[in-house]
Amino acid sequence: MSMYLPRTFAVSAPAHLRRFLDEHPFAAILAAHDGDVAVAHAPFLLDPGETVGRVRLHLARANPMAALAVEGAGLTLLVQGPDAYVSAAWYGEPSRQVPTWNYAVVRLRVRVERRLEGDALRDLLGEIAARFEGDDPAWSLATLSPEALAAMLPHIIGLSLVVEEAEGKFKVSQNRSHDDQARVASALTDRGRPDDLALARWMHALGVS
Repeated sequence: MSMYLPRTFAVSAPAHLRRFLDEHPFAAILAAHDGDVAVAHAPFLLDPGETVGRVRLHLARANPMAALAVEGAGLTLLVQGPDAYVSAAWYGEPSRQVPTWNYAVVRLRVRVERRLEGDALRDLLGEIAARFEGDDPAWSLATLSPEALAAMLPHIIGLSLVVEEAEGKFKVSQNRSHDDQARVASALTDRGRPDDLALARWMHALGVS
């Protein structure tokens, strides 16, 4: 499964990809199946390090994607970031331009390294809860009774996935003049919606504005 990345918008620097994936830890999981594309969705955890080398996640055993993964199907994780409408009125010559849409997305081509079972699966569940509960957790895996946890574990499959290829596409007005880039960043900041502000930050991080 491939994704066309115009050179202008392609981002491959590990630091940028890790930051993006830390900020957007939820993926659409894609796999070719019977002439179609199977799709599932799951949160994921990045393994520690400076690169994007491995991710862990879990799926319901009843999810068809779980069987495909265990059987060795090629998987792609598609992680969608911020997106925003860009008005042609923001450009220096709006009468000669049309609106567009800016966005950021990362694609990870992965393979299943191993299933996570027993303590490894419990550790994954505990780490996911800790990651998203935050600094003052209202719930942890320890909150769950041992009997409830034992009853639930057979119904999920944990996976450790090796990232074989990581590609980012960050369309943040790189193809515009410096003046237009500055106008777009300013307009996004002024409009102030969460995705607008996130894209303005990415423009700055990538040296676009």
